[in-house]
Amino acid sequence: MGKFGSSRKGEAIVTANKTVAAPATAEQLTTEHKFVEWVIVQALESNTDNIILGDSSAVTTTERGTALAPLNSITLEGLYLDEIYLDAVVAGEGVSFTYKEKRKL
Repeated sequence: MGKFGSSRKGEAIVTANKTVAAPATAEQLTTEHKFVEWVIVQALESNTDNIILGDSSAVTTTERGTALAPLNSITLEGLYLDEIYLDAVVAGEGVSFTYKEKRKL
């Protein structure tokens, strides 16, 4: 994960990518149990199909969750990153995500 700036003292903006290894299986965005002020999740431009975003039941075969077409994004506020799951129709496709974290001073 890369950090590219600071909005206020003790806060940082972090960016990373996540790809899905096995289609039809919800995978955590990250295993880090980190509370964030906000996160923007964007489907990769190179994706050939939708990404499904939601909780652990969000999989492409059940039509549960929010579908993101390539380059579409969603902003979520006030949550733990490890509570976000995604699935893809095609292995190796995924999302980029950017979040605002609070660092301990």
